[in-house]
Amino acid sequence: MGKGYYINWQMPNASIKTNPLYLKYSNAAIQDLDIGVVQGQLAAIKPDAENAEMISYLSWLIRCIRLLQ
Repeated sequence: MGKGYYINWQMPNASIKTNPLYLKYSNAAIQDLDIGVVQGQLAAIKPDAENAEMISYLSWLIRCIRLLQ
């Protein structure tokens, strides 16, 4: 299969582990996340190759939050 980001997020490499947004959200329970805040942070990210991992991660978090609503 080609490279890309699947609908269900998976840790593509270790570099995302130092991203401030990853550190913020990886230490919180999904039930405690505010979907509006996560969506706002996703909206502020430039859609380029450098940010693809974070876009994928935040998109996955939003889907997870919606599953609990």
